Amino acid sequence: MTRLKIKPSVTSIAYFGARWSDASRHFHIPTPVGHPCYECLHPIVEGDQGTRVRFIACATLGIVPQYTHRECMFLAVYGHTVGTCECNNYSNVGNKRAAAILFWALHAAGHGLTL
Repeated sequence: MTRLKIKPSVTSIAYFGARWSDASRHFHIPTPVGHPCYECLHPIVEGDQGTRVRFIACATLGIVPQYTHRECMFLAVYGHTVGTCECNNYSNVGNKRAAAILFWALHAAGHGLTL
């Protein structure tokens, strides 16, 4: 079995889209247009903001980028605390991406986070 050696670096986490929140301390990459969001599976489009995290898929694939919309990332972390999660069909929106945008509009802006 081949072991992969991963050296942590500041480029392990990067952001795309316009600068937002504290992301300016991370490495900036071009928007990965067409790639699916890891959380909602909707394609990333021009103008979206989000993150790229590298993770190890397996020994044969090695390091694989994972792209996530900013809103989807925050929904995945905080959704349960405000009741916007898959437990309640994403506030009856029924679509994870739409719920993430709704979550951002209702909750994130009230905590100093802006689009």
